[in-house]
Order: sequence, then structure tokens, then C-alpha cells
Amino acid sequence: MPAASALVSVSVLTVLAGCSHGSSQPSPSSGSSGLASPVSASPAASPHFSIPPVSSGEISREVFSHKAGSTKNSDTASTISRSARKGQAYWIRLGCAASSAGFTMDYKVVSAKPGASGAALVSGEVTCDGTPNENEVPNLPAQPLTINLSPAGTMPSTVSAYAILATS
Repeated sequence: MPAASALVSVSVLTVLAGCSHGSSQPSPSSGSSGLASPVSASPAASPHFSIPPVSSGEISREVFSHKAGSTKNSDTASTISRSARKGQAYWIRLGCAASSAGFTMDYKVVSAKPGASGAALVSGEVTCDGTPNENEVPNLPAQPLTINLSPAGTMPSTVSAYAILATS
């Protein structure tokens, strides 16, 4: 059950100490009309990392968990709720916590249409320090979209992360 293992990872990570300060830094891919700009980032790492509940404005969400030595080293759960609408402002909500300071996860928003190229419409990284981040993303195409997370380096022993694309 992916949700259960994600919750176990989140519980384990809540007890972990020692993280570095960081913020999510999105960047639009070349040729994209979608621009992303940082909106808010807490100046200090949160001691209590948790994955937010599903909200009514969500377009897509991905939850990632990793624990070295478990029967499943990494577990990812992705959900696409509905298509984006032209002219609507969107937000990317991100959070990540890891057992090693300075670890980051990459994220990208891509088309979820069958046969789509997989090219990033918006991409960036989030520092795994337990700090929640939000970034505004205007000008997304009117189509099904998904947000994906991937490790940006050597995986520490435990990681828990989320990325949510939602309306404002």
C-alpha cells in the first residue's frame, strides 16, 4: 500500500534532525510560455515535515518516499485530478525532508496527454530541509498535466517529498 509506506517514511523523517536552509527555484524550460517565480519560502527548516491533505484545486500531485534497506527502496504515488485551464493561475507546492543535509529533488510539470513528448513546461528543484515552498506558475496549457519528482544526486538513507500543482 503506497500511502501507508509514505506515511511511515514521513513519521520516521519527523524524528530526524539536521537540515540545511533552501528554497525551491523553478525555471521555465526554453521556449515555454509558462513562467515560474518564487513566492514564499520559510527562512528556517520546519521540524515537523508532513504531506498536505488533498485540496479541491489540485491538478496533479506526486508523493515520493525512500528508505534504504526496505523491501521497496523507493515508492512514488502520482495522481492526476483534472486538466489545467487556459488563463488560470497555478501554484506548485513543494516539500522535502531527507536524512542528509543539502540533498535536493528535481521537479517538472509535463503534459499528461497520451503520446506527449515529456518535455518540461516548468522545472526546478527543492532543497530537502523540511521547509514547505510555493511558486506561482502562470500560462500553463489547457490540458492534463502531471508533476514529477526525481532525486538530484546520490540518495540519502531516507527521503520523503511531495509536489502539488493546484489552482490558487
